[in-house]
Amino acid sequence: MLSCLRKCICLGVLCLVGCARTPIVIPIVEEPIEEIEIEEVTSIAMLPICDMTDGELPWDIESDFRDLWCARQKKLDHLEFISTDDLIITSTDTPSVRRDATKNLVGRFFGQNLEFANLYTKSDYIVAMQLVHSDVEPIIPDELPWQFPAEAVRVMSLLQMNVQIRLIDLRGDCPILLAAETFTTNVLLPEGGSRVDYERAKWGSKNFRDTPWAIGQHRMLNDLCSHIETLLQRL
Repeated sequence: MLSCLRKCICLGVLCLVGCARTPIVIPIVEEPIEEIEIEEVTSIAMLPICDMTDGELPWDIESDFRDLWCARQKKLDHLEFISTDDLIITSTDTPSVRRDATKNLVGRFFGQNLEFANLYTKSDYIVAMQLVHSDVEPIIPDELPWQFPAEAVRVMSLLQMNVQIRLIDLRGDCPILLAAETFTTNVLLPEGGSRVDYERAKWGSKNFRDTPWAIGQHRMLNDLCSHIETLLQRL
């Protein structure tokens, strides 16, 4: 009887020891990792706007447009704008040499053959612009259309601007011309606005910024920027 009791106790102890050595497995539930979609940023190369009119009007459209566009492009936060300064290579950094180099570069984008554009691999698209016409034309108040405002009676001249625009797609094997158009805008100048002494009120000076001509040019460039924004919003 005692012997049987001892055997039972020993078996019980072995069972406890055996149970104590058995590892406890806790099931691990792996939660699925949420995939974060990385939005691809479209890159745009904005070439300097080129004045092909040989400076018919007293202004530097390239500089004025660049300053205005730098502030406006922030609205297009889904686009990345690539600097094109390295595309304009000159032997000297004088304004006239740089202006000629800009003309040569921008002018190539308005030709028939765009194969050379494949060299610019940093961007998805290229925007090229050239000013092809800018002038001030006298107008006769009696000949103004009826929809002009009443104050137009005192207006004696019309400041106008024509800019050719090309949007080129560089994402494929061959460049594709997506848009080729001429943007036209004009501004009415007040009486005497075109007769300001622009030798004294030169472009870039404080006196020039207050002239009707400068104010009109700024309005036209704002119109051009708005048009470019609309064009790029479609991308």
